[in-house]
Amino acid sequence: MSHSPLVKIAGGVGGMSVAIVAVICIFAPKNLWVAAPIVGALAAMGVMLGFFARGKSSD
Repeated sequence: MSHSPLVKIAGGVGGMSVAIVAVICIFAPKNLWVAAPIVGALAAMGVMLGFFARGKSSD
């Protein structure tokens, strides 16, 4: 069963986000605010990658 590229992109971005937040929580809990811009940037990157993947696969 083949998943669409959008599912793979969402899984990759979500996995990276969870890992980054977990590492920051463990090693620098006082600086947890740093996770918000990082996860926000990853989310924007995932949206753009999904947009480009959808446009390419529909051709």
